[in-house]
Amino acid sequence: HLQLGMRYTAAIAMQECPRCRTVNTDLASNCEGCRFDFRNPASEFLYASFWDRLKAFWLDAMVLAVPLLLLNLLGLRSKSTSFEIAAALIVLLYFACMESSTLQGTCGKILVGLRVTDLEARRISFLRAIGRNLGRALSSILAIGYIAMLFTRRKQTLHDMLASCMVLRSK
Repeated sequence: HLQLGMRYTAAIAMQECPRCRTVNTDLASNCEGCRFDFRNPASEFLYASFWDRLKAFWLDAMVLAVPLLLLNLLGLRSKSTSFEIAAALIVLLYFACMESSTLQGTCGKILVGLRVTDLEARRISFLRAIGRNLGRALSSILAIGYIAMLFTRRKQTLHDMLASCMVLRSK
């Protein structure tokens, strides 16, 4: 039987650890790299804390300041509609492209040791990443969507729940 996250190499079934990404044989009950328990994976996820996510956000804000400053230097006024549309597209594409890539996170998330996954710790698609990041607008209303993570088992924000995602600590 084929399970999610398994690869077949030379007739030996292999499975990738969702925590540290070490490739193990299908017969392994624990990861050789981090001792992740393959028999009970849901209990082993290390969910990202509010503070880890906030640190990652501030690092991403610094990264995004560069292209936004370049827009200003190219002549787009920061109060103009064209600047706001261009800035929104840059931010949306940055988050969606990075979170749906094999890196599974933005520069800030990678530096803090976080990754965005679906509910089974797999990489998310580009469309799911777009939806997740558009959902940030809802989470931002009175910060209710961000406060929700303090009360959910998986520490999910509203936009995580809407997109069926979670943010995990990689380390």
